Amino acid sequence: MVLEVRAGRFTKSAEEPGCCGEACNGVAPTKTLVSLAETELNLVALRHLAATQSAAEWVWLTRWSIEDALIAAYPPFQMGQFALRGEDFDAVSDLVRRQPDPVVDLGSVFGRPPNLELLRPDGLHPSLAGQQVIAKAVVDRLTA
Repeated sequence: MVLEVRAGRFTKSAEEPGCCGEACNGVAPTKTLVSLAETELNLVALRHLAATQSAAEWVWLTRWSIEDALIAAYPPFQMGQFALRGEDFDAVSDLVRRQPDPVVDLGSVFGRPPNLELLRPDGLHPSLAGQQVIAKAVVDRLTA
């Protein structure tokens, strides 16, 4: 089972249509959709669910580092009024690092600021090289 925690900034205006997944219309990046406190509660709930539904060992993955300027300049994100900030990802990653289980710190793997060769041109998604370093970091942690 793979679970991903996302941090985004969205707000809906009364006269505009709302968000569906990551395709958003009529949103302005002015408000965090899910607070950090709620995210922390969600992490606890996910861990509890996994512990009660499975005997699998649990390993957390932090988010990789992202490049805010590339995200802001990426035309599809601009058209969708979609915004993400590295500091939001870092705050969620800090919550993950505080969990009692093993953690793979992908922010450290990608670097701060991130190595741009590990990101696609949108500044958000990992490139093939980024996916390779993620896989290596997970395997290294699982075999340590």
